[in-house]
Amino acid sequence: MLKNYLLVALRNYQRAKYYFALNILGLSLGITCFITLFLYYKSEVSYDTFFSNADRLYRITTYFKQDDQEIKWAITNGGLVPLLDEKVAGVRDATKCLRVQASLVFEIKNQSYSAPQGTGFYADGNFLDILDFPLVQGVDSTALQEPNSILFTERAALKYFNRTNVLGESVVLKFPTGDINLVVTGILKDVPENSHMQFQYLLSFKTLPDWDSYSHPVNGGFPCYVYFKTESSMTDSLLQQRIDAETKPVYGEARHFPIQRVTDIHFHASTLFEHAKTGNFVLVRIIGIVAIFVLIIAVINYVILSTSQSIRRSKEVAIRKTLGSRAANLTSQFLIESLLHSLISGCLALIMVEMVLRFVFPDLFSLNLSLFDSWENIPILFGLCILTGLLSGLFPAIQVSEFNVTHVLKGQALLGRMRRFSLRTVLVTLQFVFTISIMCGALTVLRQLFYLKTKDLGFIKEMTINVSRSPDISDAEWSFFKDALSKESAVQSVGTTLYKFISDYNSASMYVIDNAALDTVALKVQWNAIDENLIPTLNMQIVEGRNFSEDMASDSEGIIINETARKQLGIGGLDQKKVMTWFFGGRRGAIIGVVKDFHTQSFEKKTLPIAFIRHRTQFPGYNLVVKLKTGDFATAQSILQKRWRESGIQSPIEFSFIDDWVANLFRKEQQLSQLIVAFAVVCIIICLLGLLGLVNFTASQKQKEMGIRKVYGATVRSLILDMNRYFAPLLVIAFLVAIPLSLWGIRQWLMTFAYKVDVLYSDFLIIFLIFIFFIATAISLQSLKYAVQNPKDILGQE
Repeated sequence: MLKNYLLVALRNYQRAKYYFALNILGLSLGITCFITLFLYYKSEVSYDTFFSNADRLYRITTYFKQDDQEIKWAITNGGLVPLLDEKVAGVRDATKCLRVQASLVFEIKNQSYSAPQGTGFYADGNFLDILDFPLVQGVDSTALQEPNSILFTERAALKYFNRTNVLGESVVLKFPTGDINLVVTGILKDVPENSHMQFQYLLSFKTLPDWDSYSHPVNGGFPCYVYFKTESSMTDSLLQQRIDAETKPVYGEARHFPIQRVTDIHFHASTLFEHAKTGNFVLVRIIGIVAIFVLIIAVINYVILSTSQSIRRSKEVAIRKTLGSRAANLTSQFLIESLLHSLISGCLALIMVEMVLRFVFPDLFSLNLSLFDSWENIPILFGLCILTGLLSGLFPAIQVSEFNVTHVLKGQALLGRMRRFSLRTVLVTLQFVFTISIMCGALTVLRQLFYLKTKDLGFIKEMTINVSRSPDISDAEWSFFKDALSKESAVQSVGTTLYKFISDYNSASMYVIDNAALDTVALKVQWNAIDENLIPTLNMQIVEGRNFSEDMASDSEGIIINETARKQLGIGGLDQKKVMTWFFGGRRGAIIGVVKDFHTQSFEKKTLPIAFIRHRTQFPGYNLVVKLKTGDFATAQSILQKRWRESGIQSPIEFSFIDDWVANLFRKEQQLSQLIVAFAVVCIIICLLGLLGLVNFTASQKQKEMGIRKVYGATVRSLILDMNRYFAPLLVIAFLVAIPLSLWGIRQWLMTFAYKVDVLYSDFLIIFLIFIFFIATAISLQSLKYAVQNPKDILGQE
């Protein structure tokens, strides 16, 4: 029986190649989109689930209020580690780590290698007991216990040693003040891509001379990331209450220490000083919805095409019923054909998915995914194909098996009277709804991305390079290099900063004293130390006051703030106001200028209050910002390399383009725009495929009516317009339903931005007109072949 079903199916595919191709194309596109988005969704929600105690791992953060704004730090005080261990019931073990903020230089067998800034951590001895990144060499419990111990990932070991079997090897950490001899005490497996923490190496915390001070609740500051695990699963609220009860007596009421589950960090990494790979749960949710929409559109497309094709097989069904076939047999026949369709589509989708994951996702999302990463992906794919085949084939199978034999053999109406709102037209309307919604979302995403790209950043990013200083470079070498660059004809200017210009600056309290009003206002600011050249190098605008000056000794106690800081401080003019802060060692400084707000962080965050102080001995410039006169970056790189060597610096040069930093600020929006636009195009294609089938079915049902109207003088143009008018109400209904649906998704997404475009209702009108154009074109072209037929040929069939 099954063999007979398959033979009949193959013969029908051969006779109806056009419909077969449309069915396979639509379904395979839908399955490809769904599986691709499903794998991306699965990757995003799997972050940090590989830890053995993932459900009991937490990170503790720091929040505090500033006016009506809540400041959130991912870092906190290292003194929380002994507090959690000793006083908080339910906490089993706690650890801290400190991100290496500078570029390090490793010397291995007389050859120097640069480890870029932020690619490693200082970690406590029990770090791997809590965050159990697997070791391939070494022992977890002892690898970080001793001073001067270092662990490399396998990829880093290959980079520095050209092999991974390096346990016990020596590494020299270069510093101008004296080298540190390190020993490799472990090799880690490469950090999984779905880990919020990414690094190339781990250094024992005890390697730092003052490592003990980081556990002091006062002197230790707030530079550490603190993780802990609980003895058993407990509610977050209970755990938070216990932590609050123990931290308030030590740190006061001003600071709050919220906890985060480690598995939640990826989607809630919007805090300052965050090292985690950030995700966007709203984006992932939207992608999940789009995936379901695309699959629904593909299934609807299959149902429409199958029912419209069934008219061609009506006589076959009628004869088989006359010869004794039961309805169940006919239903089975069409379900088998539907499953076969779906499995063929699934095999094509398998190829297309793997191509997308290999050639598109690495560039689009910096992700290396594959269907074969996990064995359950393949059963999921074919399980989806079987389910899709059953669901999409059920309605056509039942409908065709219920044909009236007498009517069919007499050539009368095959599928009942034509109704404008039959199930087929309802399904097409649903396709229109989903497709219009996705198109509206795509247009808003593109507008938001254009707004972010063209928004005034408060500085000029073009033709600007940042050069970082590694710890092994002496002051003399760094000064020589800076002076040599300043004299180059291709260089316009060179500015200096302590922290990279686009980064999370350090934080400090600033007290502004108004002598005239006898008033003091306190403000937490992000600060950076700069020289007098940075502001003109980046073409930043001073809206009040002046820039630092090399000729004014008093500027060593001067400060420049941004507009947000001035607003939060409530400052009108700058006269008669002094600043008290630890920058000036107990002396009072002065606000000498206000710079226009500028963006150094994601546009999801509001601009924070920022203060610039003038760099000096205790705040040296670890970064040079180099403004070029032309865009000849090849020449610029050659100049940098030449002057670097002339300065006598042994370590490799590390530089980056400000343009690339800025592009990274809206990387997620760029990814989303490309993804949504691509799937909007796919939805339009699938929708048009389904529409072609329905128009073909409708026109074939109305062809006698067309013939009679042509006899009475109707033109081809009027017949095509009549077919378009038949579908016009479906478009209007779909548009009215799609507006609130797309509005909800658009507003949910825009809520994640501090700076965003307005929702424009004209966007919906634009999408509606574009959609009408595509639909009208498809309807007109498909109905044209029936409208141009000779009435004699049509009416003679009776």
